[in-house]
Amino acid sequence: MTQILSYTDHSRFESPEIFVKGHKDKVINSEGKEFYDLTSGLWNVNYGYNSELYHGIISEQVSQLHFYPNHFWSTTDVAEEASQRLSNHFNMNGVYFTNGGSDAITAAIKICRHCKAKRDVIAYDKGFHGYDSSIIYVDDFFLTDSVNDQTLAVIIEPIMTTAGVISFDYEKLYQLELLRRQYDFYLIFDETVTGIGRVDIDYSVKPDIIVCSKGLTNGLFPMGAVIVNEEIMHQIKNKPRVFDFGITMSGHPIGCALINRSIELYDTLKTERETLRNKFNLYLDEYNIAYDNYGLIYGIDVEDGRKVRNKLKDAGYVTRNKDNRLIILPMFNIDINDYVDFFKLLGSSLRKEIS
Repeated sequence: MTQILSYTDHSRFESPEIFVKGHKDKVINSEGKEFYDLTSGLWNVNYGYNSELYHGIISEQVSQLHFYPNHFWSTTDVAEEASQRLSNHFNMNGVYFTNGGSDAITAAIKICRHCKAKRDVIAYDKGFHGYDSSIIYVDDFFLTDSVNDQTLAVIIEPIMTTAGVISFDYEKLYQLELLRRQYDFYLIFDETVTGIGRVDIDYSVKPDIIVCSKGLTNGLFPMGAVIVNEEIMHQIKNKPRVFDFGITMSGHPIGCALINRSIELYDTLKTERETLRNKFNLYLDEYNIAYDNYGLIYGIDVEDGRKVRNKLKDAGYVTRNKDNRLIILPMFNIDINDYVDFFKLLGSSLRKEIS
């Protein structure tokens, strides 16, 4: 093995599991074993592997790749279209494109620093917001005791998926809104996981910036987006100063064309997503499985997360756990009948733990 893998204890094996194919909601390893993927390709693949819903988009853009203007002061028509669609989707006013969620956080912070001469970027330490070293993580779930007149921005995940599917308390979020008015900082919603259909966030408290990535391109191209409000876009357009930050592949036409398709699917398949959520919840209820649910994100408490995850994988279902909580994110267009054994096995595992 020569590859260094993310979040992996390399001492536990000599060679990694090799997956050779994906089709619809299944992945197949090199030994020919099939698995239903309840992680949606680490939350990127909303509409299935090799989805016919995206056929032809990449080949159409590849034919024009040699005309991709990578000069920072230019763009393409497909990138402009994706920017407009994303702005409209979130009721915002401008977009900066990145290669993924982590560098979208860095780009969001750079945008904030371009607009305000303040120092601190604050985030709750149980969340995950990439690897920008300027973020100050604090053990203050509601962040209300951590902001002051030097706070440039506060970053929150409205639904903290990687932490185990935890929602921010919206009453406390209103308190944070009052502090934003007092101290004049930017509020950033990190929707890397939830954006574009996974969860429709309640924007009764509206952020200044939204970050999204997973789900933008159905896992077909690395892409992230920083979506900003009118005030920030006004400063970007009118401040006589260079926005001194760049990502080589920002606004790549393949990724932007795929974003346009994903937004089309969001608009046309709303009913199907809600129907799937209802069916998923009915099965969980039928097998007496307690769960937290937001959109198509589920958190399920178990006694031994790794043990249950491995048991489900042996049965052909790939899941993810955070300690003793299973994190389940099904694809949007699955056949729920293929998952009956999953619900039965999970319900049985929970009953054995209780007894």
